[in-house]
Amino acid sequence: MTSLGTMEGEKRSEKTSSWKEPTLLAAGASGAIALFSWLPLALPFLEPYSAALIAAAFIYLPALVIWRQGGHLGQIGLVWPDWLTLRVTGIVALVVFPLFAAGFFVWHRIVFDRSACMSADRLPAWPEELYPSPYSPDRSGLILVKDDQEDLILKQTTDDEIVVSARWEPAGKHAWHERVDGRRKGLSGGTLAERLAPGESIRFGLPPGAGKVEIASAGKVDSVWYGNRELRELPVTESRGIGWIFTFLLVQVLLVALPEELFYRGYLQTRLQQLLGRRFVLFGGDVGPAVLIASAVFAVGHVLSIPSPARLAVFFPSILFGWLKDRTGGLSGPIALHVLSNLLLAVLTRFLC
Repeated sequence: MTSLGTMEGEKRSEKTSSWKEPTLLAAGASGAIALFSWLPLALPFLEPYSAALIAAAFIYLPALVIWRQGGHLGQIGLVWPDWLTLRVTGIVALVVFPLFAAGFFVWHRIVFDRSACMSADRLPAWPEELYPSPYSPDRSGLILVKDDQEDLILKQTTDDEIVVSARWEPAGKHAWHERVDGRRKGLSGGTLAERLAPGESIRFGLPPGAGKVEIASAGKVDSVWYGNRELRELPVTESRGIGWIFTFLLVQVLLVALPEELFYRGYLQTRLQQLLGRRFVLFGGDVGPAVLIASAVFAVGHVLSIPSPARLAVFFPSILFGWLKDRTGGLSGPIALHVLSNLLLAVLTRFLC
């Protein structure tokens, strides 16, 4: 005869075992983010593949566990969208996106003193990149990076000689620039104009504090903020056009939204709901502990790749993605909203002066 104490011990053991799987996979996914984000610093040849390696970890970790248990990815929401998904996702986008856009410009006006320049001419902006090395052979155009000495390097990789001008803000601060031949010039008034042959580069010494530099060539201008803006490596190319939008969408679907939603909303949130239940339902979707925990892990993962506290802000849209997954029962809605949210942010950034 089984005693009451034995039965309670078995229940505790079963509960601990149930938590073990999602905990290990969350730790494994977070470890993959940190490993493949920072390993390229020691092994630079991995840099072009870091995003793909992280995406593979997000997909294969839960897929292998589910397949070993005899299940399939449809059980965690990887199914084709239905009318409910399209309708709810569309309503969410129509409600949230205008509010976010308004808040975005108000925030940048108050905190960074940057106003909105709502002109379609700003939309064909610098193309998106997957963080390759700024000196990789597949790059062309006018490249701007921030090096380990906190200087900006402007490299000319086109086939023709070009004239480059730059304007610093605040203009009263003194800076310097150094050509590839080692000649160094001081910048008083915060402006310069240089003629660069193919392969030549200029190194800029940044004034102390924070501000921005505007780089112009052939009448095309873009602003780069520096100082306390916590710039990472900053590739900027002169190539223009709106083709970056299509590349951006493809990259977002395959390497960002699909892998992240499959892991955080599809696997982790589903497992946590099996353990914790749907505790707090709002407008037909769960926003309870399971969604909040999955969103917290999602936010921590973003900080592991780029260690800035501002990255924790993704916790809030993550709750919306989690609500949408629970409301529609599938991942197509969160994936679509995730992609469109990132595209909206990229477009809004281009409308900042």
